[in-house]
Amino acid sequence: MMEENKSIHISHPDYNIPELTADESQGIFSIKGESYPEDCQKFYAPFSEKIIKFIENSEIEVIIEIKLTYYNTATSKVLINLFNKIYKYSSQGKKATVRWYCDKNDSEIIQDAEDFELITGLEIEIITF
Repeated sequence: MMEENKSIHISHPDYNIPELTADESQGIFSIKGESYPEDCQKFYAPFSEKIIKFIENSEIEVIIEIKLTYYNTATSKVLINLFNKIYKYSSQGKKATVRWYCDKNDSEIIQDAEDFELITGLEIEIITF
């Protein structure tokens, strides 16, 4: 019986589509680049569902790495929805960490990460470089 692939990597040549990576063996899911796809909900739905399914069925910690340099309001809404779901599971004892990587001089993205933390109740580790 063939083992199910536990990793995915989605990248697209368009500049407005972020790179999505899932490494289920390590529990790491990342979003990197710029994000303003035409249909944000549709674009992120399979990836968000994969994360939630992983949290529901795994005993290891899930780590969400956000490395966005630009994103639109629709992406913000998708992230808030995802973070709310992760918070729900973490409040039930599931282990989840969100790491938000950003330029130390990008005050807008740092503020957004802090706002997401306040809105969702999910602790977000802000890592500047």
